[in-house]
Amino acid sequence: MREDEATDLGQCAVCGREIDLEDPIHYAVSITTVVCHECARRHGGQFDPESEKWLRMPTFPSSVTKRFVD
Repeated sequence: MREDEATDLGQCAVCGREIDLEDPIHYAVSITTVVCHECARRHGGQFDPESEKWLRMPTFPSSVTKRFVD
């Protein structure tokens, strides 16, 4: 694989699914923690594909946010 073809892959902090960390559709909790689009929507988030921004941020229960810091 050429360097320009490489993607920055990571895992959703909630479900563990592999995701492209550069894709704005996924919700960045912090610089090191990203939640996939599906999990963010299930937690109340609303993404606008035209502006590529989250209009409503997801809210996560403490049982989920504890995994973000562990």
